[in-house]
Amino acid sequence: VLYGALTAAYVLAERQRMFDRLSAMDEMSAVEEAFRRSGLAVSNALLVLRQLPLGGDPALAARETTPYALEVVEHSLQDLRFKFPGVLALHAATQQRLAALSAQPGPASLIELRESLVALAREIDREGARAVERSRAMAKSYRDHSDRITITALALGLAGLVIFGGVTAMFFTRLAADLGLLERRAKEIVSGYRGEPFEVTRRDEVGALTRAVNRMAQDLARRERDIAVVREERAHREKMVALGAMASNLAHEIGNPLATISALAESINSRQSSGECRACQPDVILD
Repeated sequence: VLYGALTAAYVLAERQRMFDRLSAMDEMSAVEEAFRRSGLAVSNALLVLRQLPLGGDPALAARETTPYALEVVEHSLQDLRFKFPGVLALHAATQQRLAALSAQPGPASLIELRESLVALAREIDREGARAVERSRAMAKSYRDHSDRITITALALGLAGLVIFGGVTAMFFTRLAADLGLLERRAKEIVSGYRGEPFEVTRRDEVGALTRAVNRMAQDLARRERDIAVVREERAHREKMVALGAMASNLAHEIGNPLATISALAESINSRQSSGECRACQPDVILD
């Protein structure tokens, strides 16, 4: 997401620069159009003055075309007066020559007006040619910048896909390896392994699964210990029961002969009192 945001910010910034260049190109196109209109108007005025017939009134001809041409120049370049001071200076000089011709009509004033108009036309043509060159250069720079942005955006997109794919492949490779280790450890635990638990190095679901496997091993070990204790207690009880049965059998096996011996001793003792067997000592046997 961060990579995509940075890429989008870069592309948007470059597009904003392109919009600024496009605005500058529009302004330059307006300047080019202004010089084109001005040059056409001055050329028309010069054409009328150069085609003045013999005996014609130069002041009348100048008043018919030159003021219109100067007005077109002034109107077209009124917003550019600070950028092209040379054109405005020649424009002012031409207005002065026109005023002089209107005040004193004559060939000299007409020639001066023509020269002034020629100088103004040359300056307009020169500045117009520079505007055309600048407009072409700006258009070429705009196209180059647009192509560069397109190539850069494609390169960044492909690089992002490669990086994202590599990171994703590494992530799933590590995930598969960790899951494989957990699978093997689970089989070992089921088979009886009770060694050291895994070290938990992840904080995601795989880490939770690792803790669960470790806890399973601990629970099984504790369960086995409990079962072993119960088994020992049961074996002890069985041993005690066996010993009791053996003692009972032993008491039964010993009790019968002792009862017989006791009866015989009592019988002898009763006969001893009559003097029949004084050497038998049945009282010792009874004791």
